[in-house]
Amino acid sequence: MATVYLGRVNGSPQHSVALKVIRDEFSLNPEFVNMFLDEAKIVANLVHPNIVRLYELGADGQRLFLAMELLFGQSLWDVWDACRTRGVRLRYDTVAWIGARVAEALHHAHELRDESGRLLDVVHRDVNATNIFVTYDGQVKVIDFGLAKARNRVSKTAAGIIKGKTAYMSPEQAIGHTLDRRTDVFALATTLWELTADQRLFKQPDDIETLKRVYAADVPDPTLLVDGYPPDLWAILKMGLAREKEDRFASAGAFAAALSNYAQREGRVVAEAEIATVMAALFEDEKSRQAEWLAEASSADRPAPTRTMRSPLSAIGEADATAVTPPVFPPIQDPSDPRWNAATSHGLFAPPPSRRADSSGRPAPNASTSPRANSSISTPPPLPQPPVRISHSQSPLARSVSPSGTPTVRRAAASIPPKPASSTTRGAALIVGMLILLGIIAAIVVLARTLILRFL
Repeated sequence: MATVYLGRVNGSPQHSVALKVIRDEFSLNPEFVNMFLDEAKIVANLVHPNIVRLYELGADGQRLFLAMELLFGQSLWDVWDACRTRGVRLRYDTVAWIGARVAEALHHAHELRDESGRLLDVVHRDVNATNIFVTYDGQVKVIDFGLAKARNRVSKTAAGIIKGKTAYMSPEQAIGHTLDRRTDVFALATTLWELTADQRLFKQPDDIETLKRVYAADVPDPTLLVDGYPPDLWAILKMGLAREKEDRFASAGAFAAALSNYAQREGRVVAEAEIATVMAALFEDEKSRQAEWLAEASSADRPAPTRTMRSPLSAIGEADATAVTPPVFPPIQDPSDPRWNAATSHGLFAPPPSRRADSSGRPAPNASTSPRANSSISTPPPLPQPPVRISHSQSPLARSVSPSGTPTVRRAAASIPPKPASSTTRGAALIVGMLILLGIIAAIVVLARTLILRFL
């Protein structure tokens, strides 16, 4: 639905923003325009350290754009994948701390009110590891409110249509029932279960099977799957993953408090500085290349853009959409790199989970093993791109990959991480449609029979 550019403020080359611009093919479609405006309406009122900031909504002719906070780092999904590549995992208290920050951000969104003080009933609806962003300086940000539900949204979800990534839906979301803040609690608990157990929870080869598993909410006990899995953490996640929403945490704030309390039990102080050290160990070379790319793209002596997108609001000045595609990033550091050895020796990471086996000696269910030698961690399955029908607005990520590796003046600034499969599921709508059709046919038969009998 949108493309993200690196924007810079005229007169202030060092002030860069992520410029999210609605695509031409969607700019004349009222449905997509309303969704874009709804996202701006929600995010503009969310001022929280763990939510990406929106600076301004503007327009250039028929094209709308959002000027947003420019983030440098990686999605939590990329962090997870990098750990798997290394043959390690994030410590349980680290995951709990990150989850607590996300839960606090969601609670802030859930508590958003209108001018009269009434709750807007905001629900993110798309909480998962790709929409949780970890910056290189250790900040945790919730991004992409493009699918968020709120009472004052202009665009409405049609009956029988469900939105979000199927593997992270709640049971009520999977069947199109009314959603509230506890839906986001379930999605976040799913994400944290996967990170700590190091395997997918509900994901199946197709969306229908995935939805069936989501609706059943049959969550394996990770203490039976992974040696040494902390029962206290499982007790917290189990409550967040309760099938009936009445049995979950009543709010994301309560979920955050439980996670924060657990994160302190190991006696370590987990904070942004700790997360920054983790990010440096995993992505040090990439961080340096992103910084070089930004310096080049923001250079004051770059050619003037052929077209400037002007904002009617001027909260941040006049931003342009000129950007430079950064070079292709090399793989993360080799495990033999001394910097990596130093990071692991200081306890930043934990060994990969040791899988338990059942009585037959088979690996635990849903625990695929890694093809890498000497590693017992699971390998993430290939993640298909989401179908076009669902709008996944691009996250304001300061990372992109150029096939040629040569800087060019063209679309830039956002790397799109592999997203867990998502779809607009029409199963319920199809069933309703069939029932309506059968009703119409029955009515026609009765009418025809009545007419025949009357004339006879």
